[in-house]
Amino acid sequence: MSSGSPIINKKYTNPISAAGDGYVFEHSVQAFFVIQMITGGLVPRMDNCEVTRIILQAERYGKKTDDCEVTLKDLNNPRREKTLLVQVKRKVRLSNGEFTKTIKDAWNDFNSQSFNRNSDRIMLVTGGLDSNGIGLKNILTHIQSSYQSADQFWENYDNKTLGRGKPEREGLKRLREQLILANNGVTLDREVEFEFLKSFFIIKSDMHENLFEDGDINVALIHSILAQKKWKDNVSPKVVWERLCHYVATRNKDQIELLKDDLPKKLLEIFEEEKVIRQNDVVGLPGENQLVKKTEPSKNKITIKTAHKKELALLCLIGEFDSANSNDKKIVSELLRCDEDSLLDVVQEINSTDEQVLELRDTTWKVLDIKSTIEQLSKYIYDNHIDDFADIYLRILSEINPALDLPIDERYMANIYKKSRAYSAVIRTGVANGMAMLANNQDILSKCSASKITNTANNTVFRLLSDNENPKLWMSITDNTSLIAQASPVQFLSKLENTLEMKNNNPIAIVIKESSGDSFFQSDYMTGLRWALADLSWDKKYFSRASLALAKIATLEIYQTENKKRSLDTILHTILPWQPKTLASLDVRHSVVEKIVDEHRAVGRELLKSLLPNMTLTTMERELPEWLDITNTLQPVTQQELWKESSYYSNLYIDTAESLQEIVDVINNVDHLTDDTLPSFTSQLNKYLLNMADKDRQVVWEVLLKKINNLDRRSKDEGKRAEILKKIADDIEPEDDLYKSIYLFSNYDHDLIGYNDWEKGKKELEEKQRESLLKILNSDNAIRQLDKLINRAKIPYTIGSSLGSIDYPSIENMLLPKFLNENKAEKEFISNFIYTRYFYYKGDINWVNKLDFASWNNEQKILLLLALPFGQSAWDLLAAQQDKDLTKRYWDRVDNFRRTDDKYSEAAVKSLLKAKRPLAAIEYIALIIHGTVDSIKEQIDPELCLQALMTSLNTTENISSTNNLQYEIGRVFKYLYDNIDYTKTNLWGAEWAHLKLFGKHGIGQPRALIYRIANDADFFCDLIKIYKSDPHGTKHQELDEAIRYRLFKVLSLLFNDFTIMPGIDQYGTFREDNFTAWIHKVEERCKASGHLDVAQSVIGRYLINSPEDKSGLWINKTVAKTLDRNDSVSMRSGYNMGIRNARGMHAVDETGEAEAFLRDKWQNRADEIESLGFINLAASLRELAETYERERSRIIKQERFRD
Repeated sequence: MSSGSPIINKKYTNPISAAGDGYVFEHSVQAFFVIQMITGGLVPRMDNCEVTRIILQAERYGKKTDDCEVTLKDLNNPRREKTLLVQVKRKVRLSNGEFTKTIKDAWNDFNSQSFNRNSDRIMLVTGGLDSNGIGLKNILTHIQSSYQSADQFWENYDNKTLGRGKPEREGLKRLREQLILANNGVTLDREVEFEFLKSFFIIKSDMHENLFEDGDINVALIHSILAQKKWKDNVSPKVVWERLCHYVATRNKDQIELLKDDLPKKLLEIFEEEKVIRQNDVVGLPGENQLVKKTEPSKNKITIKTAHKKELALLCLIGEFDSANSNDKKIVSELLRCDEDSLLDVVQEINSTDEQVLELRDTTWKVLDIKSTIEQLSKYIYDNHIDDFADIYLRILSEINPALDLPIDERYMANIYKKSRAYSAVIRTGVANGMAMLANNQDILSKCSASKITNTANNTVFRLLSDNENPKLWMSITDNTSLIAQASPVQFLSKLENTLEMKNNNPIAIVIKESSGDSFFQSDYMTGLRWALADLSWDKKYFSRASLALAKIATLEIYQTENKKRSLDTILHTILPWQPKTLASLDVRHSVVEKIVDEHRAVGRELLKSLLPNMTLTTMERELPEWLDITNTLQPVTQQELWKESSYYSNLYIDTAESLQEIVDVINNVDHLTDDTLPSFTSQLNKYLLNMADKDRQVVWEVLLKKINNLDRRSKDEGKRAEILKKIADDIEPEDDLYKSIYLFSNYDHDLIGYNDWEKGKKELEEKQRESLLKILNSDNAIRQLDKLINRAKIPYTIGSSLGSIDYPSIENMLLPKFLNENKAEKEFISNFIYTRYFYYKGDINWVNKLDFASWNNEQKILLLLALPFGQSAWDLLAAQQDKDLTKRYWDRVDNFRRTDDKYSEAAVKSLLKAKRPLAAIEYIALIIHGTVDSIKEQIDPELCLQALMTSLNTTENISSTNNLQYEIGRVFKYLYDNIDYTKTNLWGAEWAHLKLFGKHGIGQPRALIYRIANDADFFCDLIKIYKSDPHGTKHQELDEAIRYRLFKVLSLLFNDFTIMPGIDQYGTFREDNFTAWIHKVEERCKASGHLDVAQSVIGRYLINSPEDKSGLWINKTVAKTLDRNDSVSMRSGYNMGIRNARGMHAVDETGEAEAFLRDKWQNRADEIESLGFINLAASLRELAETYERERSRIIKQERFRD
């Protein structure tokens, strides 16, 4: 396809680029209403109402506006219900047929007997509106909020005094025309029409965006709703949202009704929260401590019938094993002293008589209750069996995980690299569990000698951890660390303590380091160790040692960017005053905290801060360890006990503060100290201030002022604390005005303003800043003082902004060109001064010429020009210098495109391109596109846009200087799609080069490239040849990674980012003759080159995007005929694979309903097309349906065997 000049001012859209998005958008909107119902949230335009019922697809209830019917309860009148009918459209253009149908449906519902015109509403939710659509949305909002009577509205309408813009008037006109069509061509009664305008409204939503990547305000609000909860299994808000959307998508077809008071179990599971305990819920409440309940074993004793009682008794020691793992079977056979070949026969015979004792879960055999079973069979186990079990225990658990030989970021692919453990995860857990159970039930085995179990457990754990200097050992046992610790707490703690004392290459430090990073690809190998110490902390015998070990680990963690507080949090939630998770006494807890503060300062201080009143208001449920012999004696904490504990920790926090930073921390947390400790706080602070250096006292003074402002803004209840701080601050206020000025320009507004009235506070602050600067300017050594202020203040640009707005004679002469240099603080200061001064003089830059600008050196001139807004004034000043070198240096360096004068300059784009800065040109163009009105956008030359995109392919610019490159390039592409006929340009080449930026989670579809592939058979064949070239051919050459990636994106069966459909033109219209010709030519060329199978497979994947047939069939009949041919086997295979991969990553529905839906969908489609004679295609689709059935069966089987 040849390139050519763009055709300007024609609007072209490509509906194929949004194919499939409509359903996702609809489900997302429906999911939004479900969230609002479950969480009690609000619904747009239905004020003071609560959602009580939702119907998905309400057509069967007689509704035409049927995507969602929402019933709401009026909170002012609970007996009164309101109905909201919702129609969802991914995009709306007032000129197309979809809008006509939408209005017709809305009109029918509006006139139905069930619709209450006083309270019911009809909502159109859309992700995109044309300009007239936006106008209609705005004028409907205006009508609904401003007009109460039809007469008033129509009077203003007729007199053209609505005061609205052209798009709004045009939008209303289009709606009125559609209403007449919906009313069978009869003009509406004006009163009725006004009632409709009051009842129908449009909501623009960003639900079509990726919720957690591209979403705007609506999805951000959803995220904030979900993020307020702690979801079960610690799943993220993103996962909850995806599960909900998946649920809605799978149940949408069923037209289900959801009632707030009777939600389906599956939906409730999605919104299941972790058990979060809040302080106010537990303090002072009578009854049992709700965090420390231990599950009681079943009282029903099961009679064991099997003849293999000895084998079952020995099997209890191992607990569970995977029969598909040969090493598991071998070692179990060894313990049971049977042949490996006969092991499964023995186990199956036990199961046949005692299935309540032993069960099969997929390929895993598991003893359901090892303790109660072994109690009945204890006479079959002797000392020698315990020795054998101990040996097996060590062989299994001492195995180092082979995955640890891989680089950290590749370990998740251990199975691919054949780096799997010899023994299964289930047998590892089983033997760890068995030893822990035995060690804590000494008398359970009647035939074993005295102390045999104790000695064996201690010796075994000692030997297991003898390689404690090896970090890989600690990482390998992470899944079973707690069970190992419960088997022998003393040996475990001793080995861990010795490990933590190692100075060089500390193993635990290495484990921490390898646990810090991307949690998706990296395991947190420390989780097991933290849980083990948390479990041991329950027991008062081990609490101190476990807590101090955690403190040492926390000291190692504190310098890590990830997980740096997890061990500290474990200690915190163990001794939390209002909900402790230890049986250790208060005195012991206090002594441990004091020791941690003394020996691990940073950790101890952070722990004390978290223990202050109202610092930690929630905690998570923590069960008692499974096997440790602990009796729950904890009682609920009373308010008096909590106050006493809070006072103790407040005093300790104050008394142990020594360094400047620790003192600052106490001031910042003064609102969390108990009232009785405030005198101690004042006394200690004054004592420290007496011996402080002036610079440290300055720091304390600034911190005090910021805290005072913070307290003043928050509550009158904090008045006492604020007064205490004000007195101290007044006593140490610096006498030097310079220090006061430094404070004013070293903190952000929110720290300096003490009012809830932000505007008032802001004005007062600005006035203070100007007064402080005027004092300096009027002093004898003004420049020297100003220089000190600029270089000491933390935010020097605020000095420039403030000075730039002051009416002070000759201030420009004082500052320029003196401060135009490369000193970072002074450069920041003077740039903002110049920028603010530009607006002070209302864009007139004659003041620059009065500074003898011509005599400055070029670097000074450049710095001033770069500080001015990127606009004509700066360029005129630059041109007046008539200096080519200065001009070149300016265009090489200018980057303040966000500081424009809101006017577009084609000359500026050309200058940037001439300076070989296409990325800078793209940034400037994108900002104009994004931030200006249509009349300015229309001045942008698409040819220049295209030139910038093409030139950017080989730029040497520093990409890091462009902050939002992906989005800026995306804006330019979208502008070109809307303003040129991209089928007649080489825009596809720019898309090809920037292909990484396109896709579902990128900047959209590469429309020009898609058009070329779908309509240029030769181009497609050339891509196929390159993609699958013969490695043994004479012309074969290795492709670089970038080319391979692009080919993979457009040709691989695994990717479905791009919606390519042969025969679709740029308007989204499918042309059967073009499709047939394209297929014929591709097959002819690829058969000759030996690439036919590959080409057909790729084509098959493309054909999943086939439009419906004009007869209403779900697939175009010409496409179906092509797929049905006898020689289209590879094409059908590619089609099936494309369908499966189009599903993408998805949450697994444990019920198998999603797979059942897909199975039925494709089975029904197979039946439908078979009746039309497409036999081969029908058979292929039945195979596809069968894959979903197999997947459904697998999921259900796994769910049945889940613990």
